[in-house]
Amino acid sequence: MKILIVASLFAVVLSGCVKKESGPSGTPPGKMNAKTRKGYPTIDCPYAVGGGVDRFTPFKDTAEYIKHLNQPKRLKWKKHHVVISALHLKGDEVITDLGAGAGSFALRFARVLPKGHVHALDILPGMISYMKTKAKEQHLTNITISLTHPDKPTLGPGTTLAFVNNVLHFVRRPGSWIAHIASQLPKGGRLVIIDFKMGKLPLGPPDSHKVSPERLKAFAKAAGLTLSTEDHRLLPYQHLVVFTK
Repeated sequence: MKILIVASLFAVVLSGCVKKESGPSGTPPGKMNAKTRKGYPTIDCPYAVGGGVDRFTPFKDTAEYIKHLNQPKRLKWKKHHVVISALHLKGDEVITDLGAGAGSFALRFARVLPKGHVHALDILPGMISYMKTKAKEQHLTNITISLTHPDKPTLGPGTTLAFVNNVLHFVRRPGSWIAHIASQLPKGGRLVIIDFKMGKLPLGPPDSHKVSPERLKAFAKAAGLTLSTEDHRLLPYQHLVVFTK
């Protein structure tokens, strides 16, 4: 529904569950029905069950969206500490979290980068306000939080790692989007993508909205990126893929 640029509308919603370029046709948000949702009783894509007023807001208001993103059970399976450990950060990286949403990753990144910086991007003003409040409460000074364009986001200055968590399945043209991100990374920069695995899961969007690992790698290769890590066992419902420029 609802690299680094951390995600929230990206994470939170880069674009709704809509048809993607060169991929299987998705069902428009307003067309989802019980049959389409079969097998996804706790679907993680609000668009698939209706409720959003447009493709950028899967929930009727940001507060509802934030509540969804901050569910304890959701935070548990995202395994933030496991993901951060797997990235082998040195502490001086500049991360742009694309679609940072409520900032679950962005704020954690800021705490483990004593000499680095985090650019948390999202397309919802409400998410931006929420993250700024949380960053102030946590006395984080090495994080910049700002609005960005859903289709052509601009990475923060000096970004060495672009982080994309649960965002790609919202993007309408993932191939073009990845190429746009890759063009802004420096040589040696990394693009980290975490998204739902293909197949029937107890949560997450249907396969018609996902980008398979094969397509993802093809898009990245076309964008001039090299696969450096592919892990399908690290997380219960998601795969982690890392590309290097």
